[in-house]
Amino acid sequence: MAVSVAVEGGTARGPADTPGRIRLLRRIVDRLCAADRPGNAAFVVLPGGFFRLGEFLGHLPASERRARIAGAGFTPACREAASRLAEIVPGAVVVAGVDTVAGHGEWADQLAVAWDSAGVAGVGRKVFPTATGPLGVEPECRGMVIDAADFDDPGRVVDLPGGRRGVLCACYDGFGVFDPRRRAWPIERLRVGGRIVRWDEPGFDTAWERAVRGWIALVKGVDTALIAIHGFGGGGNSSYWQRHGIATASAALGGGFAVAGAHFSPLPRWEGVQTLCAGGVDRGHLGLGNHRRKESLAPAGNAWLDGALLRWFAVR
Repeated sequence: MAVSVAVEGGTARGPADTPGRIRLLRRIVDRLCAADRPGNAAFVVLPGGFFRLGEFLGHLPASERRARIAGAGFTPACREAASRLAEIVPGAVVVAGVDTVAGHGEWADQLAVAWDSAGVAGVGRKVFPTATGPLGVEPECRGMVIDAADFDDPGRVVDLPGGRRGVLCACYDGFGVFDPRRRAWPIERLRVGGRIVRWDEPGFDTAWERAVRGWIALVKGVDTALIAIHGFGGGGNSSYWQRHGIATASAALGGGFAVAGAHFSPLPRWEGVQTLCAGGVDRGHLGLGNHRRKESLAPAGNAWLDGALLRWFAVR
């Protein structure tokens, strides 16, 4: 079973929120390990920005970022959670979004991180920025520097129970599973070999093309998308994401599996609506444009906690 976690409210504001997030994670795992659970949890996906790290990582190589996350205060709790789940399903994985503080003249990092019983199993830093920003704030594509090496970083692919392989997607990366060239178009700055190259400087186009090709090759080797979405407000309407992010990811993976966690304000009123999960979607879905349907998998079970909704799905 895969588990999508909807958390009420918004992203973590800073390291001071970590203890509360750890308590929520433990309550989630308690429920997943309860005797009346509808199925055994092979992988659990929590929202983007579920934790916030008090240091910037974007300028560091992937190996050093992983080491810093391994030493973060929330990692022991995530490893403990994965270990408890692994007692029931060997190889179980917990995925959560980790944001950082801003630094080096850049926006904060957005990361999707996976833990298994041994510790940090994978890290995916965001590579597909949006061309928009909150009112009065510069667009994300201008504030972020995208690391070219992150597109085909094997460290963002994790092994899952049942022989599946999942790609870690930090929020909007879920859209990049399908049509990555269009989704990478807004990128304005690339970090290439430690040097930042702007879109109007020599070498940018070549680096951009190489990076996108690397992503395409990486995604060809997976059958599952694990997506940590930051959140939905205004009643929690996730319909657009369900149709054009979750379902298209499944179709692009040849009918593979796509599951996400997200913050909601407020939580969905019905557990079977816009489930942030899809599987077995036909490739014809990709050509439907604005006529795409939600293609939501129906939960095999669900549980309401104080501040969270858990939904179980049979992995196809």
